[in-house]
Amino acid sequence: MTFAKVHLLGADIPVWGIWNKSFFVLGVDAISWSVLAFTVAVGIGVGVAGAYVVGRLSTGAVLQK
Repeated sequence: MTFAKVHLLGADIPVWGIWNKSFFVLGVDAISWSVLAFTVAVGIGVGVAGAYVVGRLSTGAVLQK
């Protein structure tokens, strides 16, 4: 989620030059917004899937051969 925070709110430490500014200030195009939304959605999906697998493994619900 730090990826989304940096792009939406800007960086806390000014080491990236113009890229310290948020997407709102930079006035980025629709492609950049789409890539950001897709990246966040995939990250959430991977996190949910990972939590599900860890939960299944920790309860012993996975069948072993």
